[in-house]
Amino acid sequence: SFSKTLVLQNVNACLPSGSYIDGDEISLSVGKVFQICGPSGSGKTSLLQAIALQDSRINYLGADAGYIDPQSMRIGYSLQNNSYFPGSIYENITLELDGRSINQERLRKVMSVCQLDCLLERTDLTIYEEIGGSRKDLSGGEKQRIALARALFNAPDLLLIDEGTSGIEDGLETKILQEIVENFPNTIILLTSHRELTYSAVNKIQIRRDLR
Repeated sequence: SFSKTLVLQNVNACLPSGSYIDGDEISLSVGKVFQICGPSGSGKTSLLQAIALQDSRINYLGADAGYIDPQSMRIGYSLQNNSYFPGSIYENITLELDGRSINQERLRKVMSVCQLDCLLERTDLTIYEEIGGSRKDLSGGEKQRIALARALFNAPDLLLIDEGTSGIEDGLETKILQEIVENFPNTIILLTSHRELTYSAVNKIQIRRDLR
């Protein structure tokens, strides 16, 4: 739907009253990580939700293709909470519950990118086993890595991460972001985080209070 750049216009219309982004336009490029920054309550999550739900007030433009129908875009969305449901890792990533065949190569790719192979080693699980029991309990960060793999599984044009790496250790978070950039070069990554990212190549987008 777009080749290298996605421009979002009128994004300020979607933020809570009293908050806005410096300028009402955001330019995002594939193969890069963008972090929305701002104090608590400034509208970071509201912005991601508006983009994910394709708010009609936002204009989606491609630098080389003009207007883009947001319905044509593949959007992956990873949240801080509600990131894991009862079942196997396979079911959580692919959302396939009826045994239909899926792209095994893509499954291996997202598991590698999200560092899930070491999770299987730690828990002595297979991806088809249902999680349960104290031996197989997962940490919050491990659940977030599974949710991130699910958001990546369909190779999205735009990956939205709303505090979806908050439970992952800093060094591992950096490694995962690097792996996403390297393995999904045609994906734009837009995220929020309350902490300072150790990933050095992040591009920051500032949200601030409207004092007018």
